[in-house]
Amino acid sequence: MLRLVIVNPVCGNAKGERYLKGIKKVFENIKKDGLIPNDEVVYELTKGVGDATVIVGEYIKKYPKEEIVVYVVGGDGTLGEVATACINVPNISIVAIPKGTGNDFSRMLNEYTSMRKIIRRSLENAPEMVDSILVNKDRICINVLNTGLDAAIADNMNLFRKWTFLSGSMKYKLAIVYTLFRAKQYRLKVRVDDKIFKGKFTLVAIGNSKYYGGGIKILPNADMSNGILEVCLIDATTMLQKLNFLPKLMKGKHKGLPVVHMLEGKEISIVSYKKVPLSIDGEIIHTNRFKAKILEKSIKIIKTLDK
Repeated sequence: MLRLVIVNPVCGNAKGERYLKGIKKVFENIKKDGLIPNDEVVYELTKGVGDATVIVGEYIKKYPKEEIVVYVVGGDGTLGEVATACINVPNISIVAIPKGTGNDFSRMLNEYTSMRKIIRRSLENAPEMVDSILVNKDRICINVLNTGLDAAIADNMNLFRKWTFLSGSMKYKLAIVYTLFRAKQYRLKVRVDDKIFKGKFTLVAIGNSKYYGGGIKILPNADMSNGILEVCLIDATTMLQKLNFLPKLMKGKHKGLPVVHMLEGKEISIVSYKKVPLSIDGEIIHTNRFKAKILEKSIKIIKTLDK
């Protein structure tokens, strides 16, 4: 078996190289304990956006028949890049080691944040097939994609990324305050399977996982293995309404509010009259249209939760 460790050097406020040293020591100890005596362990540092997809793709070509476990040290964005290379590849599975800003997808995979505990538990648990999301036929999302207020907040988090003394969740809260004073309404056409919604909206979130924004339970009914995309659609709101629903949203208690619509489907498309920020696993692009489609049981994940 090949164990491939992918490390994003800028994760955890640019602590990637420190994490790499730590994870090497973990694997050295595991080998000394005789748990993986014959497994090959290789390490790769990414250098830029999209690099993880390329690296994993090269190893898949090099080892077409060997079992590969990819340990991803980073956040949701790096996980999404790795997953892009792993779609429907039967001999490869992923272990998430959450060291990014939000680590929202990992909240449904891991009980621990310790690299040592996650790696040791990954040796015990079998991989599971989970869903992913195809965005515009050429990009994979593993967690949540969203547009509107929440995507603008994610975009504005870049203003606070250099504040390394703050946690990811605190940066997100600062971005919320900043964005609220510049808040816009978004005129959108949203199609959820055969249902169409037109008008002005505050935000739209789509996913097969519950969390985004550093632990906000935006899609409380989401299940990464049920073949269904959950959708949260929030109508246009005034500043006063935003101040009312945002605390509930932060606690995952927004379901049932008059401005909130919880939907589900397999294919969702959104068209805007102007380009809007779109967050895909925390990575921002600007577009005026996109489509999202569920890819059922398309990725193998090793969860490190207690059984």
